[in-house]
Amino acid sequence: VTAMLRAAGRRVHQGGNIGHPLVAELGHIAADDLVVLELSSFQLWWTRRIQRSPNVTLVTNLFPEHLDRHGRLEHYARAKRAALDFQRPDDVAVLPADDAAVREADWLTAGQGRRLLWGTGGKVVLDGDEVVGPFGRASLEGMQLFGAHNRRNALAAAAAASALLDQPVLAVERGARDTQPLPHRLQP
Repeated sequence: VTAMLRAAGRRVHQGGNIGHPLVAELGHIAADDLVVLELSSFQLWWTRRIQRSPNVTLVTNLFPEHLDRHGRLEHYARAKRAALDFQRPDDVAVLPADDAAVREADWLTAGQGRRLLWGTGGKVVLDGDEVVGPFGRASLEGMQLFGAHNRRNALAAAAAASALLDQPVLAVERGARDTQPLPHRLQP
């Protein structure tokens, strides 16, 4: 997502559960900058206190994780659902159309954000080496991230980028091509 937004010329700050803490950059983030932030279920649990959700939320899947902390899948799903629950009508929830667990957890109707579904049965889909959506067709040719799971991740990223950009095709293509694998992760 970050690479696609940067390819469109946007100033983007990135943070998550690994690497440089984004809180150290707060003084450098301008009002028109974009922030791409990975939020864990632990962090999302606490967003219920402030009743805020991201303006654009991208969900890649709902899979039973961190049950040592949450106990049951239902509790884990509720913690992660906070990314959607407080979205307003001008926000966007970018959700996998083909994830049964997302449907069963009732995420397709959570919050008030507009829905943009990706994957089989969604508005943004893979067609061979191309991402196809309301914005047109974007080629993933030259993408350096290997594996079907990374093609799916590129599809999800393209859907999220399309929620933020007016004309995302070239940004999706450049971002997919320019994204490098993390060190020691599926590198040839």
